[in-house]
This record gives sequence, C-alpha cells and structure tokens, in this order.
Amino acid sequence: MRVFTLIQYLCGNRQAIAEVVNCRHAVWLGLLFVFSAGFAREFDGEDLLHEPWHVALPLGASLLTSFLLYVLIRIAFSTAKQDEGEQDQAESNNFLSNYRKFLSVYWMTAPLAWLYAVPVERFLDAPDAVRVNLWLLGIVSVWRVALITRVVSVVYARSAVSAFFVVMLFADTVAMFVFWLTPLPILNFMGGIRLTESEQVIQATGFLVRFLGTVSLPVWLIGASVNAVRSRRKAAGTGDIHLPQRETQTVTWGLWGLSAFSILVWIAILPLTQGEQINRRRVEIDLRAGRIAEAVQYMSQRDRSDFPPHWSPPPRLGYGERKPSFVDVLLYLEASGPQWGQELYRKKLAVQTRAGRRYYRSHGIRLREMDDETLARYVKLLESLPEGPAMAHYHEREIQGRLDPEYYGDEPVVLSDNRRASLEAILSLVPEEEN
Repeated sequence: MRVFTLIQYLCGNRQAIAEVVNCRHAVWLGLLFVFSAGFAREFDGEDLLHEPWHVALPLGASLLTSFLLYVLIRIAFSTAKQDEGEQDQAESNNFLSNYRKFLSVYWMTAPLAWLYAVPVERFLDAPDAVRVNLWLLGIVSVWRVALITRVVSVVYARSAVSAFFVVMLFADTVAMFVFWLTPLPILNFMGGIRLTESEQVIQATGFLVRFLGTVSLPVWLIGASVNAVRSRRKAAGTGDIHLPQRETQTVTWGLWGLSAFSILVWIAILPLTQGEQINRRRVEIDLRAGRIAEAVQYMSQRDRSDFPPHWSPPPRLGYGERKPSFVDVLLYLEASGPQWGQELYRKKLAVQTRAGRRYYRSHGIRLREMDDETLARYVKLLESLPEGPAMAHYHEREIQGRLDPEYYGDEPVVLSDNRRASLEAILSLVPEEEN
C-alpha cells in the first residue's frame, strides 16, 4: 500500500479496496488515522489538556459502529443454504478475523475527517462559520456513506443497490440516535425566546435532518429487507468477505510517514489553539458552578483574543439554559468585568429585546426569578444601557401581570414596596410610542 493507494481508496477504486482488505497492517494504519481525525475535530473546540478523552472518542465510536454495521451486513447478506464447498469456506472465514479486515476498510475512511480541521471560525463571522461547518459535516457524511457503500459492494460481492440500502439503514439509524440526543436551540412557537442567527442555522438544520431521517427510515428498512430476501434466493453465503483471502500487502514507508505526520503535526498546531480552550473551559466551569465573581475576575485578567472566536459563554438562552443567572453575570460584568465581556452579554441582551413580549412566561430573562436586591440593581443597569428602553418593553407584559394579576390571569402576589418601585421604574423606561 502506498500513499496513492489511499487516495484511490478514498475515491472508491476497486483495486485499492482489495489492497486495503489484504493488507495485514492496514488496521494499525487506520488506527493512526482515527486518532488524527480526533485531533482534526477537536483541536480548536475542546480543552484537550484537561479532557484528552475527546481525541479518543472517535476511536470508541468507530469500534462500536463498525461492529454493529459488520453484524448487520452479515445478517443481510447471509443465506439459508450453502453447498459443501461454501460451507468449508465459511468455516475458514473466522468471524473476528473478518471483522478485523472490515475494521481496516472502515478506519481507512478517517482521513475524510481532516476537512474538519479547516479553521473557518478564524476568517468568517459566527453565522457563516456555522453554515460552512455544517456543509463540511454534510460533505464528509455523504462521502463516507458513498465510500462505505462502494466498499461493501466490492468486498461482499453484492450489487451497489443492495449495499446502499443496508448502509443507509445503518447510517440513518445512527444519525437519528445522535441527533435526538444532541441538544438543539429550543423551538419556541410563541417567540418568547429569540435565537441568534447562528442558533437559527443550527436549529433549522437539526430539525430538517431529524425530519428527513425519520420519514426516510422506513424506506431504508424496506429496501434493505427486500434486497436481503433477494440475496438469499439468488446466492448462497454467510455474509463473509468475498475477496481473495491473502494478506500479502504491506505498507510503504511513505504511507507510514503520512500517518505519523497526521498526528505529529498537531504538536505544532495545538499550542496555537489550546490556550483559548483552556481559558474557555475555566470560565465556563466557574460560571456553571455559580462562581461568577471568580469567572469575571479571570476574564478581566485576559483579552478577548485569549478566548475562542465566536465564543458564547453561558448561559445560552437559546438552548433554554438557566444556569448561571444571566442577570447575575451581566451585573458582575458591568460592575467589574472587562469591556469585551460586557459587550458579549449586551449582545445577548439585545437579541432578547426582539422576543415577543406577550409570551413573557417563556422569556429567557424573567423578573420574577430575581430577588428584590438583584431587581433594584438590574433597574439601575437598564437605566444606564442603550438597550434599556427595549428591555423595558420586553418586560412590560410581565410587570403588568405582577401589578394587575387579574387582567393577565396571573396568580395574585404580594409585592414589597421596593419591588413595586423597581417594577414601576422599568415601566417608566418604556418608550411612549410603545405604551
């Protein structure tokens, strides 16, 4: 196997696929590529010094998914009857040894993930960076499905259609499992929480994939079942590898060098990105643990460039996060935080001013969750911010519901004099044309 063999393999070349299957060292080569793919995914997204398991995550995921796909293929392509010669061949094709061969071709798709290493966040704004990253994810996913389909067709001597339905059944099932577990920005029909443009892109893409994956799953299931039945009628076999079983191929030093370089290159790259991720992780841990003062102090000792581009510190209101309290963080930042930190949270504040005021019960920032002291400080802050009048309009219905609960159907509450004064002070900020 040479470097050119790898290129041919990624393009679906039949001879290259056969060489990978018959190379006894391909599984170790693929293992190196899997680790390099882990670095490509997370080098500028996670703190790998404190959480190195992110690099190994693709390894665990690939071991599980490859084994499940291998079992599915054996089930789909096995037959009920075998003649004596084929029975002997089936016995020689040991389940685990054939899985190792399949794992080799599965892992050799890992270089496709190198596309994730393109640092789009460094030269695009947040919404465009999200769009490009999603496009890269789509390209890699489609390419991998097409390549695995081609590999299965060649290795198991089945038609491309049969292989496609089996692979798509598996890919769709895995995708649905992942997407339904992955948190997405909340879908708020009433408009109580406003999403950023980046969150809108993620939400739209996520729900589209969930919908298409769900409605297409029966198609892949029926197609795979029909082709499995046809396979049982037309030919005999156990679902084993049909290529000649000869492990004579070796890996050239050039290809070993490429695999080593794909990992060692990160020694030079990680110092450029990991400082940002270490700082991000430190602040996020403190914020989520309620150590807001410590987080703000840490931020004050650093510049915005010391954190990842387009970083959105918690809470992410678009995801329904409530911890830490957005207002508490904002008040700490305005009191003693860096200017760039204040700007980050003011942008979050400005986004919420566009939320529907009548649906205040689902607002991301709610006055009823503040104690009297916090509310009084919040009022003073709104009076000093350009966004103050817009936020007062944002809170108007909630305040009126507190002051006149019968009109809005809220439960009657007893308001202290200080709290009532604070609520009335916010109402006084509402622009006259909005009253």
